[in-house]
Amino acid sequence: MNTLEAIEARKSIRSYTDKTVEESIIDKVVTAGTQAASAVKLRLTVITKKDVLQIISTEATYIFRSSGNKALKEKASAFDFNALYNAPVLIVVSAEKTVTGRPSPLAFPSAGCAAQNMMLAATDYELGSCFIQGIIPAFANPNVSKAACIDPNDTPICAVLIGYTNDHESRGARPLAASVRYVK
Repeated sequence: MNTLEAIEARKSIRSYTDKTVEESIIDKVVTAGTQAASAVKLRLTVITKKDVLQIISTEATYIFRSSGNKALKEKASAFDFNALYNAPVLIVVSAEKTVTGRPSPLAFPSAGCAAQNMMLAATDYELGSCFIQGIIPAFANPNVSKAACIDPNDTPICAVLIGYTNDHESRGARPLAASVRYVK
Protein backbone atom coordinates (compact mmCIF):
# COMPACT_ATOMS: atom_id res chain seq x y z
CA MET A 1 0.00 0.00 0.00
CA ASN A 2 1.42 3.41 -0.86
CA THR A 3 1.02 6.51 1.27
CA LEU A 4 -1.92 7.97 -0.65
CA GLU A 5 -3.74 4.63 -0.54
CA ALA A 6 -3.21 4.47 3.24
CA ILE A 7 -4.51 8.02 3.65
CA GLU A 8 -7.60 7.18 1.63
CA ALA A 9 -8.21 3.85 3.40
CA ARG A 10 -7.66 5.01 6.99
CA LYS A 11 -10.69 5.69 9.11
CA SER A 12 -11.43 5.85 12.81
CA ILE A 13 -12.25 2.41 14.18
CA ARG A 14 -14.29 2.05 17.34
CA SER A 15 -14.66 -1.72 17.44
CA TYR A 16 -11.77 -4.15 17.89
CA THR A 17 -11.42 -7.92 17.99
CA ASP A 18 -9.66 -9.85 20.75
CA LYS A 19 -6.81 -10.82 18.42
CA THR A 20 -3.41 -9.84 19.82
CA VAL A 21 -1.36 -7.45 17.71
CA GLU A 22 2.09 -8.89 17.10
CA GLU A 23 4.87 -7.06 18.94
CA SER A 24 6.88 -6.68 15.71
CA ILE A 25 3.97 -4.82 14.11
CA ILE A 26 3.48 -2.62 17.18
CA ASP A 27 7.19 -1.77 17.00
CA LYS A 28 6.85 -0.76 13.34
CA VAL A 29 3.81 1.40 14.08
CA VAL A 30 5.63 3.09 16.96
CA THR A 31 8.71 3.61 14.79
CA ALA A 32 6.50 5.44 12.29
CA GLY A 33 5.44 7.73 15.14
CA THR A 34 9.05 8.49 16.04
CA GLN A 35 9.75 9.48 12.44
CA ALA A 36 7.16 12.27 12.44
CA ALA A 37 7.99 15.93 12.14
CA SER A 38 8.39 17.27 15.66
CA ALA A 39 9.49 20.51 17.22
CA VAL A 40 9.72 19.00 20.72
CA LYS A 41 10.82 15.78 22.39
CA LEU A 42 7.90 13.37 22.47
CA ARG A 43 7.59 10.16 24.44
CA LEU A 44 5.42 7.27 23.26
CA THR A 45 4.04 4.91 25.88
CA VAL A 46 2.71 1.63 24.48
CA ILE A 47 0.14 -0.02 26.73
CA THR A 48 -1.03 -3.57 26.04
CA LYS A 49 -1.47 -4.78 29.61
CA LYS A 50 -5.20 -5.47 29.98
CA ASP A 51 -5.54 -4.42 33.61
CA VAL A 52 -3.87 -1.05 32.87
CA LEU A 53 -6.12 -0.51 29.84
CA GLN A 54 -9.09 -1.22 32.12
CA ILE A 55 -7.86 1.28 34.75
CA ILE A 56 -7.60 3.98 32.07
CA SER A 57 -11.01 3.14 30.59
CA THR A 58 -12.67 3.12 34.01
CA GLU A 59 -11.24 6.53 34.96
CA ALA A 60 -12.11 8.04 31.58
CA THR A 61 -15.65 6.65 31.82
CA TYR A 62 -16.05 8.23 35.26
CA ILE A 63 -14.88 11.58 33.83
CA PHE A 64 -17.26 11.27 30.86
CA ARG A 65 -20.20 10.52 33.16
CA SER A 66 -19.30 13.52 35.35
CA SER A 67 -18.61 15.90 32.46
CA GLY A 68 -21.92 17.73 32.36
CA ASN A 69 -22.12 16.92 28.64
CA LYS A 70 -25.49 15.19 28.25
CA ALA A 71 -24.58 13.19 25.12
CA LEU A 72 -21.23 12.08 26.55
CA LYS A 73 -22.80 11.14 29.87
CA GLU A 74 -25.49 9.10 28.09
CA LYS A 75 -22.94 7.30 25.90
CA ALA A 76 -20.66 6.54 28.86
CA SER A 77 -23.59 5.23 30.89
CA ALA A 78 -24.26 2.37 28.47
CA PHE A 79 -23.76 -1.04 30.09
CA ASP A 80 -21.06 -2.18 27.67
CA PHE A 81 -19.27 1.17 27.23
CA ASN A 82 -15.48 1.05 27.09
CA ALA A 83 -13.67 4.37 26.64
CA LEU A 84 -10.94 2.57 24.67
CA TYR A 85 -13.41 0.64 22.48
CA ASN A 86 -11.80 -2.58 23.75
CA ALA A 87 -8.68 -1.91 21.67
CA PRO A 88 -5.76 -4.16 22.64
CA VAL A 89 -3.14 -1.43 22.16
CA LEU A 90 -3.10 2.15 23.41
CA ILE A 91 -0.19 4.40 22.46
CA VAL A 92 -0.04 7.57 24.55
CA VAL A 93 1.86 10.50 23.05
CA SER A 94 3.34 12.72 25.75
CA ALA A 95 5.63 15.75 25.84
CA GLU A 96 8.03 17.03 28.44
CA LYS A 97 6.78 19.78 30.72
CA THR A 98 8.54 23.12 30.37
CA VAL A 99 9.46 25.46 33.21
CA THR A 100 5.80 26.59 33.19
CA GLY A 101 4.76 23.09 34.25
CA ARG A 102 2.97 22.61 30.92
CA PRO A 103 4.23 21.29 27.59
CA SER A 104 5.39 23.66 24.88
CA PRO A 105 2.58 24.84 22.57
CA LEU A 106 4.57 23.12 19.81
CA ALA A 107 3.93 19.76 21.50
CA PHE A 108 0.35 19.65 20.26
CA PRO A 109 0.99 19.74 16.50
CA SER A 110 4.05 17.53 16.99
CA ALA A 111 1.94 14.92 18.82
CA GLY A 112 -0.65 15.11 16.05
CA CYS A 113 2.01 14.40 13.43
CA ALA A 114 3.25 11.38 15.41
CA ALA A 115 -0.31 10.10 15.84
CA GLN A 116 -1.08 10.46 12.14
CA ASN A 117 2.09 8.57 11.16
CA MET A 118 1.13 5.74 13.51
CA MET A 119 -2.43 5.56 12.21
CA LEU A 120 -1.21 5.41 8.61
CA ALA A 121 1.31 2.69 9.51
CA ALA A 122 -1.44 0.75 11.28
CA THR A 123 -3.57 1.00 8.14
CA ASP A 124 -0.66 -0.32 6.10
CA TYR A 125 -0.55 -3.38 8.40
CA GLU A 126 -4.33 -3.82 8.02
CA LEU A 127 -5.01 -2.74 11.59
CA GLY A 128 -7.77 -0.44 12.70
CA SER A 129 -6.81 2.77 14.48
CA CYS A 130 -8.44 5.71 16.21
CA PHE A 131 -7.07 9.07 17.33
CA ILE A 132 -8.34 9.53 20.85
CA GLN A 133 -8.05 12.57 23.06
CA GLY A 134 -11.08 12.34 25.33
CA ILE A 135 -9.32 9.91 27.66
CA ILE A 136 -6.36 12.24 28.31
CA PRO A 137 -7.90 13.83 31.45
CA ALA A 138 -7.81 10.35 33.04
CA PHE A 139 -4.03 10.75 33.35
CA ALA A 140 -4.52 13.67 35.74
CA ASN A 141 -5.24 10.97 38.31
CA PRO A 142 -1.77 10.10 39.66
CA ASN A 143 -2.79 6.46 40.14
CA VAL A 144 -3.70 6.17 36.46
CA SER A 145 -0.48 7.85 35.32
CA LYS A 146 1.55 5.60 37.59
CA ALA A 147 -0.20 2.44 36.36
CA ALA A 148 0.43 3.54 32.77
CA CYS A 149 4.09 4.37 33.50
CA ILE A 150 3.67 7.98 32.36
CA ASP A 151 6.79 9.92 33.35
CA PRO A 152 5.87 12.56 35.98
CA ASN A 153 7.83 15.13 33.93
CA ASP A 154 5.62 14.49 30.89
CA THR A 155 2.10 15.56 29.94
CA PRO A 156 -0.04 13.23 27.83
CA ILE A 157 -1.22 15.09 24.72
CA CYS A 158 -3.18 12.51 22.71
CA ALA A 159 -3.34 8.80 22.08
CA VAL A 160 -3.84 6.26 19.32
CA LEU A 161 -5.73 3.00 19.59
CA ILE A 162 -4.72 0.15 17.32
CA GLY A 163 -5.93 -3.39 16.84
CA TYR A 164 -7.53 -5.87 14.52
CA THR A 165 -11.10 -5.14 13.50
CA ASN A 166 -13.95 -6.70 11.61
CA ASP A 167 -14.90 -3.26 10.22
CA HIS A 168 -13.49 -3.27 6.70
CA GLU A 169 -16.06 -1.00 5.07
CA SER A 170 -14.69 1.94 3.15
CA ARG A 171 -15.24 5.26 4.87
CA GLY A 172 -16.19 6.78 1.52
CA ALA A 173 -14.76 9.83 -0.11
CA ARG A 174 -14.87 13.11 1.73
CA PRO A 175 -16.05 16.10 -0.29
CA LEU A 176 -13.05 18.19 -1.33
CA ALA A 177 -14.98 21.34 -2.19
CA ALA A 178 -16.46 21.70 1.31
CA SER A 179 -13.14 21.69 3.13
CA VAL A 180 -10.52 23.24 0.83
CA ARG A 181 -10.17 26.81 -0.35
CA TYR A 182 -7.64 27.72 -3.04
CA VAL A 183 -6.27 31.25 -3.34
CA LYS A 184 -4.76 31.73 -6.80
